[in-house]
Amino acid sequence: MKIKRIYEPVFNIHLLLIYDCLAFEAEDYLRNLSGIKTRLEKCTGQTGSYIIEDRKDKQSQQTRYYIYVEKGKLKPEILAHEISHLIFFSLFDAGIKITQDTDEVFSYYLEWWTKKINSILLFKKRNETQRNEKSK
Repeated sequence: MKIKRIYEPVFNIHLLLIYDCLAFEAEDYLRNLSGIKTRLEKCTGQTGSYIIEDRKDKQSQQTRYYIYVEKGKLKPEILAHEISHLIFFSLFDAGIKITQDTDEVFSYYLEWWTKKINSILLFKKRNETQRNEKSK
């Protein structure tokens, strides 16, 4: 299982990108992390949210998000699908409705998340390729 934590400061979004694992492994991780109950069986990808409570201040809560992609299914079209869910969830939570007047917000946010996630995944792939070449 691979997990990347990504923070986006404009809307204060914390994202867990969970990939290269099976649904039950991701489900166990999420349940152990903060008691999130999910149903990830037989799904290629899923986006969701969960609440984190501040242990010192019980009134303080923060919504966090996750994207899960099943092992072997990490493809651009699946990521685009899941990123679009993330954008709808996070903009809705920020009080922004997607309309013709706000479509630029959606589009720029899609661009930001796509670049961010791709840069993390491509960087990791380049490092793995370099390690494999060195070991030959």
